[in-house]
Amino acid sequence: NVSFNSKDPKVAFCTEVIKMNITVGGDIKSSPPSDLEWVLIIFWSVLAMATSAIGNTLVLVATVKYNAIKLDNISVILIKNIAVADLGVAVYIATTIPAIINRRYLYNGIFCTLSKVWLYTCMTTEVMLVATLSVSKLYWILRPLHAIARSTKNGKIIAAAVWIFMICVTGGTTLYREVS
Repeated sequence: NVSFNSKDPKVAFCTEVIKMNITVGGDIKSSPPSDLEWVLIIFWSVLAMATSAIGNTLVLVATVKYNAIKLDNISVILIKNIAVADLGVAVYIATTIPAIINRRYLYNGIFCTLSKVWLYTCMTTEVMLVATLSVSKLYWILRPLHAIARSTKNGKIIAAAVWIFMICVTGGTTLYREVS
């Protein structure tokens, strides 16, 4: 039997997240997952983390070292930032694997809060960067003569603006929820 109780509410919340209610055959289980389910959770977590780390590292190496992606400058910069955000999610998964293996959250409440901010920031930034890439391509199609203004500097400013905005929004809302 594994105890999921904790005196620190933040650690208790993270432990509940780690515990995960798993749906099996359409029924939601209220008890902790079985040993087989834990093995599957660990396997899929490691697989997701490894796949993300390898794939996004390849994208970054291909774009930074070899200039393998032949698109406009803004698109390449946004793709690099999407890969970095996705690597951030892989880092989060890597930090939760020990907690999944031990069936309890191993870190203190501050790390729990920071890891949630990190995860939410990376995930929402990734989504916003994909949306920005789509809008950028739409702008490319609608105004082809303005393509000259699509410089590397503009791409870096756009990516930085998305990162800063999402850090403020997700960090602020997550920290507000933690305090209240």
